Amino acid sequence: MRSFLFFLSILIFSFFNIYSQNNNSDINFIKDEKITWLLEQHKTIQEENTSISGYRVQIYADSGSGSRLRTQRVQSEFRNKYPDTKTYLIYEEPYFKLRAGNFRTRIDARRFLEKLSDDYSHAFIVSDNNIEFPDLE
Repeated sequence: MRSFLFFLSILIFSFFNIYSQNNNSDINFIKDEKITWLLEQHKTIQEENTSISGYRVQIYADSGSGSRLRTQRVQSEFRNKYPDTKTYLIYEEPYFKLRAGNFRTRIDARRFLEKLSDDYSHAFIVSDNNIEFPDLE
């Protein structure tokens, strides 16, 4: 008896499913122009935004007479040792600062800092609101 009821219920549901799929009713979508405009605005803003919040490693900071030149020398030395890592020379009065990398997470920045520890013992991690999009591995 149970198997008969089960078979009957499956047969009934199958019939309704087939009937509902064969219904040839048209669906009309009304597209609001304001939504299209908002989507275009969002797309434009996202194309202009090429940076995100993340982390960098500050390698060097100096102030005073000749500090810019000394910071540029350290930048040149760093680029020779780590050619694949981008560097950034930043001036925040009264310091010239040298920062390296574009890291999305603090963990990634920590790994890089550990690589640098022998050459740059005073380096440390800083948060930055304007890092470039790093390549995803």
